[in-house]
Amino acid sequence: MVDPEASDLELLRRLHKGGLSAGELEEMADRFADRYRVQVALIQNPRFPVRRSLNFISSLFPADLVRLIRNKMTNPQVRRRAELEFFNKFQRFPLGEKLTHVRTAPVELLGRLVESADTRILKVIFLNPNCTEEVVLKGLLRERDREPLYQALDNTPWIRRPVIASMLSRHPEAPIKMLISIIPWLNESDLKRLETREGTHESVLEGIRRRRGGNERSR
Repeated sequence: MVDPEASDLELLRRLHKGGLSAGELEEMADRFADRYRVQVALIQNPRFPVRRSLNFISSLFPADLVRLIRNKMTNPQVRRRAELEFFNKFQRFPLGEKLTHVRTAPVELLGRLVESADTRILKVIFLNPNCTEEVVLKGLLRERDREPLYQALDNTPWIRRPVIASMLSRHPEAPIKMLISIIPWLNESDLKRLETREGTHESVLEGIRRRRGGNERSR
């Protein structure tokens, strides 16, 4: 039996220790239905009934949704519902609040946020320490509205990654300045494709020639 006078901290410590059955967790949820912090901890417990977790998710604050999504111990179904709830709320946030959440978002959210058409949001995504090559590539693989993505990627370390530079070299609409910037990180196959592609700008071709000339001199 849980002490009804227990503080939130005591309850959270007990939950952290583990060992409680699903029935005991449900009892705690009923007894402390008005304790928000306790409810948040309960729905992250893998033994807590999924149906009850799903019913409570819409009541969570955005920061708690992010913590829930990040917690690998939480039931995957609950985490997926938390992602949907976060994005439903995210659309209504003012820009400043959006950027605050994007700065610390886990990779699971970045993979969806990178579909944004807002350059300001994309720039923060690429600065987020949780961002990965896979996130950047997912953005580059979208078929339309890539211009904000190019603007956000410009002058970032990401374009010096060979995999990302290779992907950019395949985009005929990529800015000329960016194509010139990525030439040092392209392999010979990428260079040849870019060189023989119809419409490649002369300044890009000149950059390829300089790259090859430099390689020859270094031998």
